Amino acid sequence: MVKLIPDTNFLIYLAKYKLLDKIENYELWLLKPVLQELISISKGDRENAEDRNAASLTLQFLDKIQAKTKYIENVEGKADDAILELAVRENCLVGTMDKELIERLKKEKIKILIVRQKKLLEEK
Repeated sequence: MVKLIPDTNFLIYLAKYKLLDKIENYELWLLKPVLQELISISKGDRENAEDRNAASLTLQFLDKIQAKTKYIENVEGKADDAILELAVRENCLVGTMDKELIERLKKEKIKILIVRQKKLLEEK
């Protein structure tokens, strides 16, 4: 099973476009800061309703696929740095929409999963 490290916005995009089921066949490696951010967005009053709903849907989805999810607790520093470091160390696919992170991942030759035109696409 392919390991996938998603960032928060990637998961939010998947929920908004009803694509969460497209990542069911991956082994998710979820960083603690990403989970915490999803929880915060789902409860927050600063975010718009669409993001709150998407975060809530994502949390429900993560509960459903808990057996295929590895939670990475000991993360220090910025989430993007931790995602990059873990992807390099474990040779994982990364799900992100963050242009800066995408450029950093490409330099390390890490495969990237993105959402484009409401479809899941792999970039190299």
